[in-house]
Amino acid sequence: MSLRESIRSSSWMKYGLGVALVLFVSGVLADSPAPERRYMVTSPNEKYQFTMHPTDSSGSSTTGPYGVAVETPPDSEPVNGTEVLWRVDGWYSFGTFISDDGRGLVRLGPWASKPLNEELAIAFYRDGEEVRRYFVAELIDDPDAVQRSVSHYT
Repeated sequence: MSLRESIRSSSWMKYGLGVALVLFVSGVLADSPAPERRYMVTSPNEKYQFTMHPTDSSGSSTTGPYGVAVETPPDSEPVNGTEVLWRVDGWYSFGTFISDDGRGLVRLGPWASKPLNEELAIAFYRDGEEVRRYFVAELIDDPDAVQRSVSHYT
């Protein structure tokens, strides 16, 4: 059988169509907002942890998103008894960073979904209280040059 005939064989065609379909679907989904999920970040010195909790509507009422900061327990201690240092409520972020002293937090803005002057770029917190926030429009010279996709700016 020649190479041309092999390529035209049904098994190669099915394989090729399958790969093309996967690539197409991946491309479509790649620019969609990701679902919220629970995650934890650790301070660079590994002494503190911040856990982001998504909106929970599984019970009889909906609990809004929140985050908690705790001191990282030694390996020998159970996590259940860990004391909460501070808590934030009412927002979710896909990107957070906790400081080495456990008191500071950096929050990155969400998906590109609002006008530039309303879209959070970055916010800073101290002991769970917002200290300063910057909107996307405050950080760029020419807002008209910014193009938006479903998930980000270019």
